[in-house]
Order: sequence, then C-alpha cells, then structure tokens
Amino acid sequence: MRTTARYILLSCALLAPSGCVSNRGPSAELLVALDSRADCETRFRSAEKISSASDRDLAYSQIAFGAVDCRNDEVLRNSIDRIADPALKDDTAYRCAAALSKAGRGLEAATLANAIVSSDVRARALLTINQTTPGKKDESSHSGE
Repeated sequence: MRTTARYILLSCALLAPSGCVSNRGPSAELLVALDSRADCETRFRSAEKISSASDRDLAYSQIAFGAVDCRNDEVLRNSIDRIADPALKDDTAYRCAAALSKAGRGLEAATLANAIVSSDVRARALLTINQTTPGKKDESSHSGE
C-alpha cells in the first residue's frame, strides 16, 4: 500500500508540468480570460487555451458579457457559440440579449435571442427585450394622446 502511494505521488510530481497536480491554482489562461481589464480579443484567445471544459465555458460566458460592454459583436457571438453546456449557452445568450436591449441595441438583442435553443428561455428573452428596449415604453405612453 505504501509503495503504491509513493508511486502515485512520484508520478504526479514528475507529471506536474502536464497538469497532474490540480491544486496549483487557476491556469494563466483562465486568469487572463477572466481579467476584465484585458481587451475582448485577448480574453477570447486565452479562453481557447483553457483545458478544463467547465472553466472554459465559464470564461466564454464572462467574455460574452464583456463583449456587450465593449461593443464587440464578433467576440460576443463567438464566445456564446463556443460554450459547450447547452443550459449555460442559453442563459448567457439570454443575459447578453437583455443587456444589449437595455443598451438600445434591440436588433442585435433580438437576433441573439432568436438563436436560443430552449423555447422557454427564448420566449423570456424576447419578452424582456420587448419590455426593456428604449423607446418602446415612450411610444406606448404617447399612443393614447
């Protein structure tokens, strides 16, 4: 038993540079991908190098939100497209569509919302867009005059 434990520890020590030891903290790529001070393209390129699928998905989700703020539609679409988890992909698209709508970018928001796979999430996104698009409330309040 002791020999087996030593063998495992030695193997992990020798293989540590290749990722055997997971308690070394977050990877450099993950740190760059989540650094909101970096530009969208740099964050996106760093996310591509993340080996953990779940970390990569979370990074792409955060990058998509950042791309809304920096008005980089290409990074926004590519980040959402690269998310492997279907529920996270739809949730990210929903939240980004709502943010686009609030920013007055209703057409982009509707385009993104229509790409959502889940019909329930898509319907919620389209309703949110309709309710939050600037100008919609003003137009409806003047229609009775």
